[in-house]
Amino acid sequence: MHNASRFAKMSTLVSSLGVMIFLIFGNQLASVFNVEVFKLTYQFLLIVVLGGGIAYLYKEIERERTEKRLTHDRLRQVHTELLRTYHDTKAIRRRLRARSIISLNTDKDGEFVLAKEYDEEIQALIEAQLTFEAYLRRAEHSLWPELSELKQSLENVQEYLGSLVKEYEDELRYFDGDPKCRKLSSLPRLSAFVGHAKDPGGFKSFSKSLQETLTSLEKKL
Repeated sequence: MHNASRFAKMSTLVSSLGVMIFLIFGNQLASVFNVEVFKLTYQFLLIVVLGGGIAYLYKEIERERTEKRLTHDRLRQVHTELLRTYHDTKAIRRRLRARSIISLNTDKDGEFVLAKEYDEEIQALIEAQLTFEAYLRRAEHSLWPELSELKQSLENVQEYLGSLVKEYEDELRYFDGDPKCRKLSSLPRLSAFVGHAKDPGGFKSFSKSLQETLTSLEKKL
């Protein structure tokens, strides 16, 4: 398509030069060529080649405008969905802190995670993780070229949430008691997720990577 566009532009330029030559040196050319040949050549350049080239260029301009608009709309959609999923993840973190963790004493080692609430919230977190994973796959396989430079930050987001989900899959079966629970300290990924955001492995490491993704998208809009 780009080769055809360049050809159309070149044809239009050559035709324009030809028309200008006919306009400037028309009398001289008319004296050299047969009058009918002169008229037919001039009409061909003016109507067929130049007119067709201009029409094609107009279509190309419209096509490029449409592609830019579609790309902009697509990036806007990506930004909106990633931002929404980010807010969903923040809400899940807050619910985990409020609903799933109980303290049996003032010691941090006395904090326990309730299995039922933990299960419910990580199920919701899996939905968020799958959204980020879908966009990472698109970036990796160049399905959307404009996402390729977001690959690293999306990988960081995916890795962070993936570790939380993996811990959930490995450890949920070992909850016991009535109600079923486990010490928060036995779930290091969850403990970091719900703990102080700036601690190693804390929520800040997730939000920083996602903010980088969102900022890159905003620059394209």
